[in-house]
Amino acid sequence: NEHLVTWVGNVWDPEAYNLSTQLRATTFPFVALLICQSNRTVQIAERIQGFVEENVLMERMQIAVNAHMSVVTANQRERQRR
Repeated sequence: NEHLVTWVGNVWDPEAYNLSTQLRATTFPFVALLICQSNRTVQIAERIQGFVEENVLMERMQIAVNAHMSVVTANQRERQRR
């Protein structure tokens, strides 16, 4: 949707490998939900490693989004204010 950016990488690609290292991914597939707290700060809201069922993935992502919605809303307000 308009509130999310999706990025997919293969760890054989240097950019994807570097990001997986920064996020400390140890098992693949690896999914991380990152929340931008500011222009320079990113927080890991959820990380899922290894294969999981689709409904488990979606449920965990939704729980993480709901838990961090106040941060996202505050950031949106700040961007609009500027």
